[in-house]
Parts: sequence; structure tokens; C-alpha cells
Amino acid sequence: MPPQFLERDNFALRDIEPLPMRVRGASTLLMCEEVAKRLRCSKGQLSKVIQGKIKSLPRLNVVRLGRRVLVREESLEQWIREVERCNADL
Repeated sequence: MPPQFLERDNFALRDIEPLPMRVRGASTLLMCEEVAKRLRCSKGQLSKVIQGKIKSLPRLNVVRLGRRVLVREESLEQWIREVERCNADL
């Protein structure tokens, strides 16, 4: 459809971002950029955590799809709790 048919009252349907589908029991997959933003660190630092190169932090579990590296939201929350436990033991 041409764009003029999608526009209405200065609102374009092509500008709408699709919402993530929520399926009961399914977890959300996050891109490394999103995880780095949540952790307030760089993607490079996150990459080192994923590879297990930082001895003071546990390794973060990921889902690999070809070259794409994704993190389950549940795994990230579990990893944060684990880091908190490790820091509490100090």
C-alpha cells in the first residue's frame, strides 16, 4: 500500500514498532546491546563476562544463533542474583 493510505491525522502506521509477543512460559531474549544498557557497562565488558574472562564474576549464560549472541531475561536476572550473593560473601 502506498504511504498516503496508511497516514491518518498525522499518524503513520509505518512508524509503529511491533510489540514483542508474550507467550505464556516463554522468556524474552535480549541482544547484547540491551543487556549492556541494563548493566550500565560497555558491550566489550559484557563480552568478557560472557566469555568468562573476568575471574571475579561468574560466566553469563547465552543463547547463540549463528553469530548472534542473545541472553534470556531470566538468565540475566539469575546472574545478577548470583553476583549479589558473591559480593555479600566478601
